[in-house]
Amino acid sequence: MWNPVNPEMAHEEYERQVDGVIEKQINTHCYLTSLYEHLIDDVEILKSLEGVQLRCRTSEKPRWKGASGYDHQIDASFSTEDERVILLIECKHWTKSVDFPTFSAFLVRVIDIATLRRDSVVLGMLVTTQGPKGKAGGRKEDRDCISKVQTQFCEMGYYVSFQWLPD
Repeated sequence: MWNPVNPEMAHEEYERQVDGVIEKQINTHCYLTSLYEHLIDDVEILKSLEGVQLRCRTSEKPRWKGASGYDHQIDASFSTEDERVILLIECKHWTKSVDFPTFSAFLVRVIDIATLRRDSVVLGMLVTTQGPKGKAGGRKEDRDCISKVQTQFCEMGYYVSFQWLPD
């Protein structure tokens, strides 16, 4: 399995490699559907993710305006041509687990952007190389808290998932 973790690799190179891996998975599998199916109960939203062709935003650091008026810098993002589906990706912690403050900061960005784009399905993805698959955060308290907050906000229509690489 491909491993993006390389102690010699700069963070910017890691982010570029993550872009490529995610883009390949999105466009060759029902990747988004399977990644979000445990978070989204809405069948129509899940159907809208099947076979969707997303293109990578080409700027070095894509910016997305939120309802607050703030321009959020996102590590990588993909969208359909009409921006009906938007995937926002943050690459975090290739040497340690994602903690609650890191998760919360990204969730707030996703909420702000999604609130402005009510006609779009806005998905957030935290990409990390640390932590066991299916768990979030290194400490049990963080894991429990992240899981509870993630579930609550997904029920409200703000979808943030975790992706461990390599996976």
